[in-house]
Amino acid sequence: MYTNKTDTEIQVAAKNINPDDEFEKFLKNCARCENEKDKSLLRKAYNIASEAHHGLVLYSGAPYILHSIKVAEIVTNKIGLGVKSAVAALLHEVITMSEYTEEDIKNIFDEKIAYLVSGLTKIPENPEEKTSLQAENFRKLLLTLSDDIRVIFIKLADRLYNMRIIETLPRNLQLRLAGETLTMYSPLAQRLGMHSIKTEMEDIAFRTSHPKKYHEIKEKLKLSEKKRNHIINRFTIAISNQLKRQGIDFEIKGRTKSIFSIWNKMQKKGVSLEDIYDLLAVRIIFKTNENDISEDILSWKIFGLITRNYTPKTDRIRDWISQPKDNGYEALHVTILGPDNHWIEVQIRSERMNEIAELGYAAHWKYKGIDSKASGLDHWIQRTKTILENPDPANLRLLDEFKLNVFASEILVFTPKGEIHTLPKGASLLDFAFSVHTDLGLQCIGGQIGDKMVPVNYKLQSGDKVKVLTSSKAKPKNEWLDYLVTTAARENLSSYLNKHIFKVSDQGKRIFQNALEHYQITPTSLLFKNLTKYLNIHDKNDLYTKLGKGDISHEELQKALKKAKRKKLIKFWKLHSNGIKGKKQSSSNRDQENTNNTEKYEVAKCCNPIPGDDVIGFRGANNLIIVHKAECPNALNLSATHAEQIVDVKWHHQQLMSFLAVIKLQGEDRVGIVNKITATISRDWHVNMKSIQFDSEDSIFSGSIELYVHNVEDLNNLILQLTKIEGIKSVQREEDIYSELQDTD
Repeated sequence: MYTNKTDTEIQVAAKNINPDDEFEKFLKNCARCENEKDKSLLRKAYNIASEAHHGLVLYSGAPYILHSIKVAEIVTNKIGLGVKSAVAALLHEVITMSEYTEEDIKNIFDEKIAYLVSGLTKIPENPEEKTSLQAENFRKLLLTLSDDIRVIFIKLADRLYNMRIIETLPRNLQLRLAGETLTMYSPLAQRLGMHSIKTEMEDIAFRTSHPKKYHEIKEKLKLSEKKRNHIINRFTIAISNQLKRQGIDFEIKGRTKSIFSIWNKMQKKGVSLEDIYDLLAVRIIFKTNENDISEDILSWKIFGLITRNYTPKTDRIRDWISQPKDNGYEALHVTILGPDNHWIEVQIRSERMNEIAELGYAAHWKYKGIDSKASGLDHWIQRTKTILENPDPANLRLLDEFKLNVFASEILVFTPKGEIHTLPKGASLLDFAFSVHTDLGLQCIGGQIGDKMVPVNYKLQSGDKVKVLTSSKAKPKNEWLDYLVTTAARENLSSYLNKHIFKVSDQGKRIFQNALEHYQITPTSLLFKNLTKYLNIHDKNDLYTKLGKGDISHEELQKALKKAKRKKLIKFWKLHSNGIKGKKQSSSNRDQENTNNTEKYEVAKCCNPIPGDDVIGFRGANNLIIVHKAECPNALNLSATHAEQIVDVKWHHQQLMSFLAVIKLQGEDRVGIVNKITATISRDWHVNMKSIQFDSEDSIFSGSIELYVHNVEDLNNLILQLTKIEGIKSVQREEDIYSELQDTD
């Protein structure tokens, strides 16, 4: 953050700022400097800091001591801390930048100020140390939590000022500062309930790391500002009259969500700016005195007045009064449908609640004697310190989990050159590689985080410095899709896989077709169903891919096809042609000779007709009549080329005979829906089922049922009855899949 004035590499003219004048302004406006003794103490600290920082300037060219003055100003006037904290703020980098020691500070001031300054002092960088200096500094900072939390407050003030002057820094330092702020300091401010500091730091960090997105949202807000103000004014005027009639002492403030908060919600919810419910917000802050009713009762009274006049969105009522947040936050929130049908979030707080909401744990100190609701935060502080007291490297990893994952929905990682990349929490090394360049992702074989080698599915943490390892021989795999969380990476990988794996799948498809022709097997849905069992595949695409890749050998395919072919599909049926009845034989006696007045029939496996279907027969070798559906593509081809072989066949009605059919069902995965389906089939329609298979995913079920029916009319009536079951979306008879195997290139 600083450089020697005589050796600066930053070509910025020093600003005409007099540090003494700035310090006197600070003293004059200091909210907690109550007497001359306090001011004398601050002057002593200022003189020591001026001496320690003599000759140093900020990147802007301003004297470095200005930094210390501004931090002290934030500590007193924004956070509300006292003189000792302001003294520590003025001295917070004296030990680092001069010959002064902690013992010197103790002798000049007192033990408490020396402790605060020590807690703020950066750890000297040791090139021999392998642990993260950044992590160790943050660990040391957090260790002061339960001893004197003022160290944290001063450090947050220091970070806030650094963010305010971030545009004067080189770009690489801007990005580092923004990344640290979003992953460490902003979450810490949130945990401590310091909303105003958290919000300001987040917006600056977001503007720095995502300038285009920041200004897009800012411009949209600017365009709609007049309309928003009009809506809020109409609401506040109406509700103010109601509150005044009730004798409530209050003030109303209109507000718009911070830009970072808006963007964060857009990402989480996947919505546009216009779809955010709490974009418009009004804060009602009421005053109480000893004679008033309690804060919580008055809060609910105001709530009642608002909801009496405006319709509330019931799923967005938040009661943080009876159950405050762990950081001590208390308020009552309700989202109402305001003027012109615009949603407005109303926050109801007492003055005490508002001070705690803005300054968090800093304000909580003020009220701790009369309020004990922030015990959740006290517990968190103690637990955090317990975790971090052991300097073991394993606990530094726990620190990383705290600082990077507990709060942030995004992570910030760096390339070896220091370039920053923003990714969703849970992103893998592979996501990072694709975010840099598609080819880097496709050739990725692993990575390096510090000295540690990691695989492609390694989950990144914010602050990781990532080096991607590649190989020109890398082969992207389908399972890589399971490692990716970013949409762009998934699309790029899917595009590659679809383009390159299609060749493999096409090769496998040709292998399968050749095998079917060689073994004289007609493809059917049942054949594929049996193959899934024998070859451990998911579907036909999986079969083609594995055949093309060689994962299934020709021998394995041959054995599976022979097993599948032996399956008995249908036991008996009756047909007749030209008045002569024929009886299809079972598979055990199909090849026996029939009498002269009896013809042999066989149902074509390409279309698998059942009684009731319009059919056509073709006489083949040995007087065998092959029966097709009338609309079967193969039947149409045969009719055109072998008309002389056509045989007029009709189903002979025989109610005692049953035929196998398969139906597919899909619908909502409701409790008991399978029982309703099976009860309708077996109890209401007295139909026997051969097999049932149901799967469920994302509250949607799909199922397949093999059943025996007498004819197509019975099957159609059953399907109609099943569609009447509540939750069923579709029921259909499974048709042949032969057309899917035709060459469509």
